[in-house]
Amino acid sequence: MIQVEISFFDDCPNVALATDRVREAIARAGAQAEVHLVRLEGEADAVTRRFLGSPTVRVDGLDVDGSAAGRTDFGLQCRVYTVDGRLEGAPPIDWIEAALRGEAGPIGSHAWEASFDYVVSGVAIFDWKCRDCGVKARMTVPTEEGAKHERPPFDPAVVQLMAGSLGSEELLGAARHHFSHAELASMTCSEVVAELIHHPHSKRR
Repeated sequence: MIQVEISFFDDCPNVALATDRVREAIARAGAQAEVHLVRLEGEADAVTRRFLGSPTVRVDGLDVDGSAAGRTDFGLQCRVYTVDGRLEGAPPIDWIEAALRGEAGPIGSHAWEASFDYVVSGVAIFDWKCRDCGVKARMTVPTEEGAKHERPPFDPAVVQLMAGSLGSEELLGAARHHFSHAELASMTCSEVVAELIHHPHSKRR
C-alpha cells in the first residue's frame, strides 16, 4: 500500500487544496494508497521532519517536488510551488500522480555512481555523482571515532543534492521551462541536458 503524507501547520490556507489534489491524483493513477494528514507541532518538529513548508506532499517518504532534495530551509512557513512559470499553493496533480506511479522526478533519472567516502567530526560522509550530468548527492551518518562503515546503498529518501553541484538548480529551472512534467518523467538527465544544449531557445510543450 502506497503511503501518502500531507504535512501542514494549523491555519494553512492550502491544506484542503493539497488534499483534493492528492485524492484526484490517486484516482487518476488507480493507486492503492493511504493518505495521512500530519500536523506540525512547532519549529523543532519542523526541522526534525525536514519540513519545507505547508503544505508538503510526500509519497512513500519522498517529496513530490523533485527540487526539494537540495533544500535545507526547514521550518514552519508557507510553501509555494513554481508550476509553468506561476506560483501555486499546492503541488500539481500530475507531480503527485507521477510519484504514485513511481516515475522519475522533474529533472529526469540520474545514473548514480559512488564517488568519495570519509569521516570527519563524528560524521561518516558518502558521496555519489551522476555520470551523465555531474550532479552530486551526499548521505551523512553519525559515527564514533575509529568506527568503520560500509558504503550504504543509494537511498533517494535520505540523500541530498549537494549545494553548488553541477547544474542542479539551473538544470531544474531550464528543464521545467522547456518540458512538461510528463515529458521529464520519461527522460534521463543526460537526455534533458542534450536537448537543452541543442535547442536552448525552443519549447517542446
